[in-house]
Amino acid sequence: MKGKFLMESKAPNIFTFATSELSQDAFIGWLASWAQKSNHNHDEGLNETAVYFLNKMFDARNIQKPESYKKVEVVKQNKNIDVLIIINDEYAIIVEDKVNTSNHSNQLKRYFDEVKNKNFKPQNIIPIYFKTGDQSDYSDIEKKGYSRFSRQDFLNVLEHGNQLGVRNAIFIDYHKYLESIEKEVNSYATLPINEWQPRSRSWIGFFIELQKQLGEGIWKYVPNPGGGFMSFLWHWKEDKNCPKFLHLEEEKLCFKIEVTDKSKQAGLRNDWSYKLLNSEKKFGLDIQKPERLGKGIYMTVAVLGSDYRQTNKEGRIDIAATIAIFKSAERFMDTLCDNF
Repeated sequence: MKGKFLMESKAPNIFTFATSELSQDAFIGWLASWAQKSNHNHDEGLNETAVYFLNKMFDARNIQKPESYKKVEVVKQNKNIDVLIIINDEYAIIVEDKVNTSNHSNQLKRYFDEVKNKNFKPQNIIPIYFKTGDQSDYSDIEKKGYSRFSRQDFLNVLEHGNQLGVRNAIFIDYHKYLESIEKEVNSYATLPINEWQPRSRSWIGFFIELQKQLGEGIWKYVPNPGGGFMSFLWHWKEDKNCPKFLHLEEEKLCFKIEVTDKSKQAGLRNDWSYKLLNSEKKFGLDIQKPERLGKGIYMTVAVLGSDYRQTNKEGRIDIAATIAIFKSAERFMDTLCDNF
């Protein structure tokens, strides 16, 4: 029994403990440093993988790659830049490293200007937004002139190293760690929905898929005293009364309104709740009153009476059937907005 347990258990992985962005900074800098030509003699596979890694960041900006990485200097946390990779004293790769956080204030422009002031030509500066977690929207990153390097992009680099036969323990541990995150995010497609854990990566993967299918929507974690939940908002509608939108609070589908005028909140909340609850039969939807009608700018006025997630015979999510429920909810809300 003891031997069987050892065979089935996973070996400890340092990166399940070192989960911070600083730890990831260290791995990025470590791998990038292996691209220097002189390191080829130390570990051919790691050197070639690191060259492939830097090449991919050049490709992300459509910048001509150097013929050789004769000199690679890695600078960490200089002027708050997570990782700065200086190549042949000519090129500078800015790596803004994010795991589960996102960019804030004016940090991205500030980092670019800081490197430009080091006498690098603007066309030789490669600003990379390195994201191994997930976030709902990357439009601001693009506006700031940064190119995204995703978890999938980095996994492709690591798999390239695996194919080359890299056996370095640090490399293998990080590769396995990142693969485990990818597997968790994609688990929404393989796990029965009753096995999705609250606030888990299954919800993130599901919401990312919804963005693709619906062509809109934003998702985020919403904290509250009960532990919070993952939410997905989409289908905003404006009319003469107040904006309305659909909101998923994990397994619950909510019809919501936004009312900034405090004096009108209770009246519009009650009015729209009544309209929704007395019109639902026309659309074949089980619309119910929420457990309580709240107060504030954003208010739930009605909810779907059952879990909106449709499943196949194995209990796994049926995306097409689930989207059909959403489309019915959208038409329902649209009709009410047009008629009232």
